[in-house]
Amino acid sequence: MLTSWWSSFNCSAQIIDVHSVSMQTLQSEAKIFYAKNDKDRFDFTFEKIKDLKTRGLFTDALDNLKRLDYENLDDATQEKILSQAMFCSILADKKNDAIYFLTQYKNYVKDSTLNKKAAYLFPLVYLQNEDWENAYKSMLLQSDSITGRKIDSIWQVNFPTFRNPKTATILSAILPGSGQCYAGKVGFGLINLLGIAGSGYFLAWHFVHHYYAIGTITGGGLFSRFYLGGLKTSRNFVEKNNYKKAFIFKQKMSSYWMNCFPNRKSTNLK
Repeated sequence: MLTSWWSSFNCSAQIIDVHSVSMQTLQSEAKIFYAKNDKDRFDFTFEKIKDLKTRGLFTDALDNLKRLDYENLDDATQEKILSQAMFCSILADKKNDAIYFLTQYKNYVKDSTLNKKAAYLFPLVYLQNEDWENAYKSMLLQSDSITGRKIDSIWQVNFPTFRNPKTATILSAILPGSGQCYAGKVGFGLINLLGIAGSGYFLAWHFVHHYYAIGTITGGGLFSRFYLGGLKTSRNFVEKNNYKKAFIFKQKMSSYWMNCFPNRKSTNLK
């Protein structure tokens, strides 16, 4: 029975702001609300979700999927709900939702045949969450020997070298400018080093000539600004560079992985 998940709708068709949604969405909500039985409500809900996906409204589609109580349904229905929830989470860039629905899928869908239908989504979820180890393992697990060797080769060649933000900070603390160089920003590193050296010279010169106030306020202020700024920028450079590398790698591997499943790409994902 689908009564349990229908109760979670809370008569939503009665409280929709008609000025904020399309007529097609209103019609879908009306069909769901006035459906004569649970099966029709479920079918109309998925009809609405399909329409939202077609229009690229993956967050809205995901929100509608979250309204479904799938715990007491059969495996086939659970597979349909949870696989679509994973897919919409991926395209809506909802990392936490994607990993949550992946966990729910593994907990609820026990049928091995059904598991194979949505298993191709698992690496995409892991890639989105930058869980590189599980993404790699799940790809190999679902591949034959030939495809597996290709995936292994592409993975090894393209997997980025990530820098450690803490290492960049420590390097900058020991030798100003080295943290930026470690992050690949040699120009910024040299500027930071010259700034530290110049402000240090300015401070020392004023102290030698007994201009303590000016030396402390101006020279000390510049020195601390360059030094502390170097610690912060070196870390930020590494984090931004790591993010860019991860994004490019995720896009490349996700695209390659989807090309391994042309039939599913043209059916389930639309």
